[in-house]
Amino acid sequence: MSARQVIGFIGLGEQGAPLALNLIDAGYALVVFDLRAEAVGPLIQAGAKLASSIKEVGSLVDMVLVCVTDDAQLDAVLEGSGGLLAAMQAGGTVVILSTVSTALVAKVGDQTGKRGLNLLDAPLTGGPVGAREKRVVHFVGGEDDTLATCRAVLEVSAHKIIHAGPLGAGTRAKLVHQLVLIGNLAVAEGGWSLGRRAGLDDGVIREVLGGGMAQSIVAERLPELVPTDHITALFRKDLSLCQQVADELGVDIPGLDFAAAYLGETISGSD
Repeated sequence: MSARQVIGFIGLGEQGAPLALNLIDAGYALVVFDLRAEAVGPLIQAGAKLASSIKEVGSLVDMVLVCVTDDAQLDAVLEGSGGLLAAMQAGGTVVILSTVSTALVAKVGDQTGKRGLNLLDAPLTGGPVGAREKRVVHFVGGEDDTLATCRAVLEVSAHKIIHAGPLGAGTRAKLVHQLVLIGNLAVAEGGWSLGRRAGLDDGVIREVLGGGMAQSIVAERLPELVPTDHITALFRKDLSLCQQVADELGVDIPGLDFAAAYLGETISGSD
């Protein structure tokens, strides 16, 4: 990187904070914002500039990464006279790292287009550990040129970037991933339970699930991957988003109710 590029980063939670710290370590200058004072401390100590508002972030940079939890939070960051979109200059780029609804991504795409801004939806998998270890996977939707502009920034924490297609495709790809992941967790946990009750040692179970047609990262890493309450809440949100896409397409998705039942929630589609 020949010049020290300045990037905005909004949302410094368990996922966002390590991603932001990685960017500082890679030599980028960051302007950051989070509503929680305790979240920004480590970033300030690492050299980031703290913005006083979301609007200030947008006024200082031409690329902003947003890593928040859900549709409501993303809408609050982007919308209104004090929001990010109103503050950014034409030609700037917004990268959505959050897993949100495809409808919201489309809405934001319309808004950024009218303002002359570029947009990527680039949700990721790997969690906080993957972010710290720089091995997340980004599922990206958007124009080739926009991804080319952002690729070096995303590659700081990623071992793989999948360009799934136009805007919104990144979010759809992430939802496909989440449905399979949660279903795998349900089946793998059942396999571990059966093996233990049948008297098999954990080492044997791990070896069994590490080879053959049942091999999967999820099965091999259980029981450490059993989701916490926080992760379970995020998974429930993701399955609800999967159901929204299924409803939009007018199709039933095999495995969706099964995955939801594993999380202790019933997800019913539109009639």
